[in-house]
Amino acid sequence: MVLRLYKSILVPVDGSEYSSKAAKHAVELASSFKSKVIALHVIDVRVKRVYEGSEKALAQLRKFGEAYLQDVANMANRAKVPVETVLREGLPPEAIVKEAEDRGVDVIIMGTRGLSGAKRVVLGSTAEQVVEWATCPVLVVK
Repeated sequence: MVLRLYKSILVPVDGSEYSSKAAKHAVELASSFKSKVIALHVIDVRVKRVYEGSEKALAQLRKFGEAYLQDVANMANRAKVPVETVLREGLPPEAIVKEAEDRGVDVIIMGTRGLSGAKRVVLGSTAEQVVEWATCPVLVVK
């Protein structure tokens, strides 16, 4: 008998080392619990605004996001874990929490810091806000 503590796991990814570790952990956990992984990449609208008017740069942001999601999909496929990829635009903490609530996920698994690399005392600002705002459990991987 397989305990199904987590039926669906949301893993936000941004291409950073920490998000890669979180994705690996999410896939391993999903494999153990026979769960589904939902990989999410959020194109930060603040970054998007910087490149407004440059279609080439905006296309590059989308391409990077799709590549990060494909990495998670490949990892999940190798582990025979069901996976769905989602690309959104918005403010990352808000978009992550909204996606989790809209889908009724059982847990969010994310890295402590993203690509900004800014060191915080405890968590990166996105992870910190998700922990504070999410209505489901949040597992932060470092």
